[in-house]
Amino acid sequence: MSKITIIIVVLSLIMPVNLAFSAETLYPSGYNIVSQCQLSGSDISTGDTLVITRTVQNNESFALDGLYFSENIPSEFTLTEFVIKVNSNDITPLFSNNISPSIVIGYNTCDWVIDDPDGDPQNLIDPGNILVFELKLTSSVVGAYQ
Repeated sequence: MSKITIIIVVLSLIMPVNLAFSAETLYPSGYNIVSQCQLSGSDISTGDTLVITRTVQNNESFALDGLYFSENIPSEFTLTEFVIKVNSNDITPLFSNNISPSIVIGYNTCDWVIDDPDGDPQNLIDPGNILVFELKLTSSVVGAYQ
């Protein structure tokens, strides 16, 4: 059985937040893997929760391995919760927060390793499976983020 390593680079909070729904770029390209992103809104008040939902559907004939997500969260936001599910079953990623040095100055860089082919965690995304990744962020500053 052949495998492929898929990398999804997530930059939704650097891109305009007013994109309510978008497709994301996968690397390498040319595979039947659908990746989508949905944002709960763009106008944020103090204490509001911004929900980012990512969906990855494996339409290939092989399992996805090496999958991870990376997010640069602006300092005005606090990560309050994240949930990752494959076919509605919770999975536990390897989570890293406040990676130093930051990829983007003034942002909190976070990584979620879904599957590490050489260690833990081992969470392959089998053919036909759907992964849903939901981030919840609160804001300490009122504004329209772009």
